[in-house]
Amino acid sequence: MITFIDVNKHKYRAERICKKMQITPSTHHAVISRPPSQRSKTDEETMVKITDV
Repeated sequence: MITFIDVNKHKYRAERICKKMQITPSTHHAVISRPPSQRSKTDEETMVKITDV
């Protein structure tokens, strides 16, 4: 959902998209402002290894 909002926020305001998707704008802001989790970092490293094979 967050990626969809980020991709489309140039067409529509993020707040409007959040309202239609029934998430609060503060949730969107929290997700984009926090650093990546350890899990997402290891997932990304694993995907690189998989595509190398």
